[in-house]
Amino acid sequence: MARPRRHTPVGAGHARDCSSFAVDRFELVRVLDIDERKLEQADLAYRQPSLFGPQWVAASNPADSDERNDLILESVFGGADLAQRPNLYQPLSTQKDAIAQRMLALSKLSEFNTAEHVNALLAQHPRADAWLPLRANNQDMVVLMHKASAEVVAIVDLRPWD
Repeated sequence: MARPRRHTPVGAGHARDCSSFAVDRFELVRVLDIDERKLEQADLAYRQPSLFGPQWVAASNPADSDERNDLILESVFGGADLAQRPNLYQPLSTQKDAIAQRMLALSKLSEFNTAEHVNALLAQHPRADAWLPLRANNQDMVVLMHKASAEVVAIVDLRPWD
């Protein structure tokens, strides 16, 4: 959930991992990367890893300017960033407009992947009409989205950049 970000969702990967929306992309957040210092301040839904699959959440910058500055300073020096702080999580639906504004056209996927691979995966997910990058530990991927609802359709094995 490494630069200061305004919004973040969580969920993707293994059942106990999360993926976080951060300004213009999702980020995979492993359970072991979660900052537990303010866990008791998190909503009950985000205090425990999901047993039924990844969670998709949004994380917003703290409203308090001192706390926001502390977050930025800590993340710059390699500490916990926005996406790793469950006390800042909220339902993904609360950031629907911000997410929809950052979605990319499907045609852009051909810049980083073969057209055949893109078309084959899109045929499996006809509801997808936009996408966002997913930054992950081993291999960055693509999150296919439905623009009108700002819902996640699927995570697919496509490259979001070179």
